[in-house]
This record gives sequence, C-alpha cells and structure tokens, in this order.
Amino acid sequence: MNVLICYFSGTGNTELVAQMYARCLSNSCTVTLHDMTSSALPSLEGVDWVGIGYPIHAFNQPALVRNFVKSLPLNSTHKVFIFKVSGEPLALNNASSTLIWRILRKKHTQLLGEIHLLMPYNIMFKHGDRLAKKMYLTTSALVPINVEQLITGSAPTIRASLLAHLMRVLCSIELRGCRLIGKSFHTTSACTGCGKCARNCPLDNITITAKKEVKFNNKCNLCMRCVCNCPVDAINIGLLNHWRVNGTYNYARLLSDDTITTNFTTADTERYYSSYVTYFDYADSTITQYINNLHS
Repeated sequence: MNVLICYFSGTGNTELVAQMYARCLSNSCTVTLHDMTSSALPSLEGVDWVGIGYPIHAFNQPALVRNFVKSLPLNSTHKVFIFKVSGEPLALNNASSTLIWRILRKKHTQLLGEIHLLMPYNIMFKHGDRLAKKMYLTTSALVPINVEQLITGSAPTIRASLLAHLMRVLCSIELRGCRLIGKSFHTTSACTGCGKCARNCPLDNITITAKKEVKFNNKCNLCMRCVCNCPVDAINIGLLNHWRVNGTYNYARLLSDDTITTNFTTADTERYYSSYVTYFDYADSTITQYINNLHS
C-alpha cells in the first residue's frame, strides 16, 4: 500500500508528528512525505491513502492547508486521514477541519479517521519543560496506536459541538486577516540583519533589503516560524506581540535529561491546567490499555 502524508508546519511540531506517522506506517507501507509549501503538487498515481497534517490556527485550519486540499486531485479511490496539532486540548478545536471535510466530500473521498494531538505552543505562551516533554512523549505513543486503528478500520473521528462550530466561524476572521496582521510585523533595534527569518519563511513572505532592513509582505500565514527562530528575539508581531513566543523546544535535550520529569504543574501551563490533566489522564489510559493488549 502506498501512503502520501502531506503536512504544513510552522515551527516544526506538525512536521515531527508527520515523521512519526511515516515511521510507523513504513513498517507495512511505502510512505512519501510532502511539505504543502512545496511549489509542486505531489503525484497521486498509485496512492491509496493520503494523510493531511496541520497546526490548528484560531480553531481553524490554515488557509494554505484548505487551498492545498482543494487543489489535490483526490477521488473515491483514495482514503484520507487527518492529524491536527495544537497546544491545548480544548474541545473548541474539534470543528477546525470542517472546511477540509466539505472539500473531501465533494471529491467523494473516503474518510479513515481524524485525531487531535498536542504539541507545545508557539504563540500565546511558552510551555514549561515538563509539560513540553509530556506532550512529546504522549504524542509519540499515541501515533502508533492511531496507525494501528487506521489499518484495522477502527480509527476515531471527531465530533464538534455547535459552540465549536460557532467559534470556528467567529475566529475565521484571523484567517482572513492574517496577511494584514503579518504585514504589521516589524523588527526592533535588536535585529542584526542575519536573514534567518527570510531564509526560513515557508511562504517567502520576508525580504531583506540591501541595507539589511527586514520587510514583511502580504503573504503571511501566521505560522510564527520567524518569531520563534529569531536568534535575538527581534521580531515584534504588532497587535499580537503580547503573545509572542521566542525559542523553539529542544526535544532532544528534554528527552535526554532525566531530571526533567513529566509531572507538570500549573507553572508549566500558565492556563488550561485542568484541561491538560483531563487530556493526559485519558491519553495515559489509552496507552496503558494498548500496551496491555499487546502483552495479553
């Protein structure tokens, strides 16, 4: 069986999850990874399954993801699964794939399943080391379980409440306005003109002038890659600046440091603490049950 996994990733979390799926599926399938920001659409010749991965933006899928799915020549012979990534386990995220599923239904594509996985925030606030490590380990344990569910036809789908649909519609204003918001980004006096933001921007939205001035154009998708990776934290994101998060998560360091436990506290979350506890209780129970079934 041939599987094509298409993903969009701002600061790398969704890409890491896509790689987890690729490793698990490669045990029994031929897997190809495709970055949605690539200039060319992937070929679907001989493809049986298509995975769609994206980070949740304001209770929605990024516009880039929706447009990509719309452009894919999918049909009734293809089976699709979705994995979406966010920094909080709120049920309000459940409706984020609505527009994608509408597109897929028009193409008569078959649904395999959908799952919402947690990875640390790249906007609003930065998670503490313990919670970031807990998220990574939990997601890396849940992906193999989801892959087995997909293969056996028992993968879950996600139901969204009326409130989730309402929030999706209300917050879609961010998707419409992200180009305008992104154009308001600017650098502070700390900027060294190194050009890292321009080189890394997935949409080529940033240019460096001859005087090493940074210019933000009108194609921004609010992925926050430039902000998180700026080596001197020199990017001001305008109206959203109080939500700025600089510095990516060093998972290799977190995993190798045994002094960093996964017993997170309110200090690691800043908000939504009870929601995280509920999510991880359920996730840990699912993982334990899966392991017990393997050994029974």
